[in-house]
Amino acid sequence: MATELAIKHGMLSVGEVKLIHKCVIMLPENPVIINIGAGFGTSVIAMLEKRSDAFIFSIDKKPRSEEYENLLASKIDTSRCLRILSDSRRAGKNFPYMVDMVFVDGDHSNEAVQRDIDSWLPKIAAGGVILFHDYKHPNVPGLTTVVDAAMTEHTKIGEERYLIAFKI
Repeated sequence: MATELAIKHGMLSVGEVKLIHKCVIMLPENPVIINIGAGFGTSVIAMLEKRSDAFIFSIDKKPRSEEYENLLASKIDTSRCLRILSDSRRAGKNFPYMVDMVFVDGDHSNEAVQRDIDSWLPKIAAGGVILFHDYKHPNVPGLTTVVDAAMTEHTKIGEERYLIAFKI
């Protein structure tokens, strides 16, 4: 289903969906995942179609009915995804648990990406994963600079089109 949504909406490529699949398979049992930027739900569906035991907190500033509608259409258990209506930085600073993976695809300004890194990186358990969408995208070149500077000490798992993943 995520592959079909990627083709239909173009927000993620098929290769990017496969990289998400690769990353979620690496996670421990019952992983807790943060998805920043709900969009059409392609990333959440990609995560849950490979890890039905995952619990995902999907963060966006505004309701995105497309995400919920696509989750329903995919026949994925919607109780495994909880929406948080908030600024991702604020949600990260106040989030009470450690997480296994963070997918960053919210506000793409340099400052916002840095705030997401500062807020969420300390919440990722050892061996966890962080992914950044729109890395090396020509419309947001600063994102790449911010990510490169922040992730120098972490191991790159993979890179596909505009998505890069690191192990923590």
